[in-house]
Amino acid sequence: MREVKTLTLVAYMAYLHSQDELSNYIFVDPSLISVGHNTQEVRARNLCSRLMTSKPNQLVLAPFNPRAITIFRSQKNIQTSRKQPIWKTVKCPLQVGVVEYGYYVMRYMRDIITNGSILVTDFIDTRTSYSQLELDEVRMELADFLGGHM
Repeated sequence: MREVKTLTLVAYMAYLHSQDELSNYIFVDPSLISVGHNTQEVRARNLCSRLMTSKPNQLVLAPFNPRAITIFRSQKNIQTSRKQPIWKTVKCPLQVGVVEYGYYVMRYMRDIITNGSILVTDFIDTRTSYSQLELDEVRMELADFLGGHM
């Protein structure tokens, strides 16, 4: 299995968006927020713009390349009046290989949408990994969707 490219993720998001059950979800194009595509400021503006278009109680699905993450190191002792964020631990199935992460991301997005919930911390079983059959379902859905547009 080869590594999934950004365009493949975008195509699968288009497939998920074409389904009728997406009123509670909004997608962020990973190429707009990934390192290497723009400056940090442009990426932040892209993400901010997409978040601003989301509605209350809408879940934002923003996949990105985990190898392209940079760490933001803020200055120490900055006075701020902002509230501290409330972090939620997001659960996902255990990934067993090194190049399957794109397929895991696509399947995970599919599971979130299929479940119909915006609370993703409760229904995912973190003890198991996706089977090859489950990953192949994603590949077949994507192939069928793209084949219908050629």
